[in-house]
Amino acid sequence: MRQDALVFSTLTLLMVGLPSWAQSERYATDTELEAVIEQHEAELPQLTEIGFYQDWRTQAERYQQSLWAAAWADVDAEIAPFLGHWVAIEEDIAVFPSANRGQVCVVDTHLDQSDFYLATVQDGKLYTDHNVVLVPTADFLLTVTVYDEPYFYPYNSPIVSTNPANYEFFADYHPDVVQQFEAAGCRTGLPQLSDR
Repeated sequence: MRQDALVFSTLTLLMVGLPSWAQSERYATDTELEAVIEQHEAELPQLTEIGFYQDWRTQAERYQQSLWAAAWADVDAEIAPFLGHWVAIEEDIAVFPSANRGQVCVVDTHLDQSDFYLATVQDGKLYTDHNVVLVPTADFLLTVTVYDEPYFYPYNSPIVSTNPANYEFFADYHPDVVQQFEAAGCRTGLPQLSDR
């Protein structure tokens, strides 16, 4: 019964959605992060069993992603577990290397909205400049926000992140995201010799 309630609460949260990241009250504490990870791990088997989480990537996409992350791991190992274009129900989050070690660029897209953030690695987690913590777990990237209490949103199935300037969606509707991305020195593609 409790497990059904957990699954229902997660499904409800995922369908209803959360306020924008910009409204997160504060970073989640280490204790809150541990509780969120435990909750995610407890709910995962049943959600996977009912087909809620599926990996739609092709074998080639998985391989390209692993090569891309491994190449950047040689330059900045701390950021490698976060890199990629992660997907969820109605949104996605793309994490890119930045010009600064231990820092990444994040493009968050939900339906027709999109935002740009910077995040730094601390203790194996990403802390954005908007009080959001990104936590890698086995095959997921959890975004953890706090609105009176901590909430999480899981993303999975990462592929190689593509420059937002290459998408009409960003050029036509979110040129500010492209401008912020470029101004921050965000990186796409493989690392260069100068990165080492």
